[in-house]
This record gives sequence, C-alpha cells and structure tokens, in this order.
Amino acid sequence: MAYFRRENQPWFLAAGETWLGDGAQETPAALGLAKTGSRVGMVTEQVTPPARPLPEVEIRLVDDEAGRRGLSDLNAAAYDVSLDWVRDLAMSESLWKDSLYGYNA
Repeated sequence: MAYFRRENQPWFLAAGETWLGDGAQETPAALGLAKTGSRVGMVTEQVTPPARPLPEVEIRLVDDEAGRRGLSDLNAAAYDVSLDWVRDLAMSESLWKDSLYGYNA
C-alpha cells in the first residue's frame, strides 16, 4: 500500500480467505480496505473439447483508450462488478506503461 501511495499508482488486491488466514475478515478492514465482491474459483484436471467449432476472433493489443474501455467493459460483465469501478481501475493511462500490457479478443 505504501509503495503504490508513494508512487501515486492505482492498485487493487485480490486475495482468498486461505491466503489471508485466520484474519481474513479483519485484516483488510484494519488496513482501510473494503471488500467489493466475491468470486468462486474453479479447478479441473481436464477441459472438455468444445462442442462446436470456436469462432474466429481478432486479437488486439490494449494500447489506447478504446482498448482500455473494451477490457473494462468485458471484465465488468464477466465478473458482475460495477462498470464504473472497473473503469476507474483499468482506464487510467498511467496504469498501462512499462511492463503492463493486455489483449482483447
């Protein structure tokens, strides 16, 4: 938290209860963090082949405002979180510098 505050960089924490241990509920609140949502993870030994042919997709590097907006909108829909919240995170041009990159399909 201190690093990102000092560097004036946006950030968020994604953590599971097993990572946070016994203080999973109290620790984030004690640090001034708020829970914004819950997700269910899935694990499999093997993925079943597609039941139908997969569509062709165009893959684009996220390198401009339109790409950041597309990535934000896709993640908001996929994870059922607030579009405004995701855009606040992902639309920041300062986030997309140096070694951070992404792709939209």
